[in-house]
Amino acid sequence: MFKQPTGRLITLAAFFWGSSFVNASPAAPTVSNGGVDLAACYQKARQISETLGISQENIRFVEAEVHDKLGDVFPHIDWIKSQFYQQNVNNGSGGVGGSILKPTQPESYFQLTQPLFSGMRDWAALDIAKSLKQEYRYAETQSELQLLSDVASAFYLALTTQEQLATLVETRRITQDRIKELQHWVDVGRSLSSDLLSAQTQVATLDAQIEDTKRSSMETRELLRFLTGVSPETPLVDDHPDPAAVPMNEALDRSNHRPDLMAQEEAVRQAHLGIKYAKGSYWPNLGLLAHWYTERVGFESDIRWDATFTLDVPLLEGGSNRAQVQEARSQDIIAELTMARLKRNVEQQVRTAQQDLTATISEATAYGKAVDLGQKNYQAQEKEYRNGRTTNLDVLLVLSNLEDTKRQWVASKYASKLDDILLKISTGEGL
Repeated sequence: MFKQPTGRLITLAAFFWGSSFVNASPAAPTVSNGGVDLAACYQKARQISETLGISQENIRFVEAEVHDKLGDVFPHIDWIKSQFYQQNVNNGSGGVGGSILKPTQPESYFQLTQPLFSGMRDWAALDIAKSLKQEYRYAETQSELQLLSDVASAFYLALTTQEQLATLVETRRITQDRIKELQHWVDVGRSLSSDLLSAQTQVATLDAQIEDTKRSSMETRELLRFLTGVSPETPLVDDHPDPAAVPMNEALDRSNHRPDLMAQEEAVRQAHLGIKYAKGSYWPNLGLLAHWYTERVGFESDIRWDATFTLDVPLLEGGSNRAQVQEARSQDIIAELTMARLKRNVEQQVRTAQQDLTATISEATAYGKAVDLGQKNYQAQEKEYRNGRTTNLDVLLVLSNLEDTKRQWVASKYASKLDDILLKISTGEGL
């Protein structure tokens, strides 16, 4: 499952409640060359992520377990060399007794140990280890998608604060220029001092908003630095195309191969194999122990090999076998229920992500139209002010409303891009 990104971009109004840049029509915000885009940030995050490193080590650990289980199935061959010493007792006897009483009795042999049948438990254990290895591979992919979700959320949050700070600074410059002009009209008696004070109050408010946004921008860049190692001084470049709405049915179909679903399928398979492994305890065990002697002394010196077959038939285990099977069946039911719950969670996540994307695309489109109209209104108001048909405060009010709309447009545009990525992540895709 994916965590919801902390502070979705659509809620960034708490950060950006001031005016912003007005001399541009709605278009994708750009920054200077030499910056990093989302793909570069994600690759840097992959390189320093401890979570991905742990996932990779888990895979190596399970690979070792697979080889360990293979060792239980294949034969074991050992060379054993022994040298026995005892007190020298010379009683003059020969034959068997003389051989046994020799002070030194060396022995050397190859030993073969081969399990022949164990109720198929060894093969079930091997299959479980292989399935666990595949589950961990899916879990690693899931961790990569979660990392992408975190990086994308931090990236667009930082990019939004970066753009909002630039627009606030530009708005202050424009407002300050109007104050200079207004000061002239107050001096010649064509404007009231209260108009000037109102404009100066707006500049002071913008100064406070700029400082607050600088703080927010610094926090978001530190979060991005934590995830990616990218310095806060490095500009961010948005090259993600404007998203398009995705039909709900298509999004749901694409989510059928999410890595967490595939990982849980492996967990269900392991639970099924666990029942098979537990039932194997009812079956007898058959094994082979064989020796090939290269050095022996005494009356056995001419015997070069021997072999022992061992059959162990469980007759009464105090009910432990039955308990193990019942435990395995309970684990199987738990795995199936977990799979069913995960499927419902995935469907809910995909539906929410698809609806969020559709809403933010519509919102960004509407705000884009509002910015166009607001820009035309501002230009008309400024022209009427030059002709003396409106006041400077009226122009400043239109400017403030325009920039508030521009701020909402910037936030919703980046929110739609983030939602597009989150929808892809919710369906198991990446960048």
